[in-house]
Amino acid sequence: MVLAASRPEMLVEQKKKPSDISAVDIARMEREMENLRHDYKQVEDTLGETMLVLVVAKGYLVRLLRNEAIAGYLTRYYAELLEELVSIMEAVASDARQLELE
Repeated sequence: MVLAASRPEMLVEQKKKPSDISAVDIARMEREMENLRHDYKQVEDTLGETMLVLVVAKGYLVRLLRNEAIAGYLTRYYAELLEELVSIMEAVASDARQLELE
């Protein structure tokens, strides 16, 4: 679909487009690509704010889990939840480090 929707001048080796793709299909693909670009731009624009919120929430959870009473309670009664929280906190820390490198 990408090949069929690409403009001939953008191709390294210009080939004829397959004849089974109609102008309606190409127009639909172009609309979908524009929608994807718009969605990507929205995500890109809010990424910094979202990461800030996640890092602050992670810091709060780290402080909570340093409390032995809370950590012990979660370990005893909600071990799976605690495991997921730790996994999420690690992912947030990893993503934050990745953004710093960029």
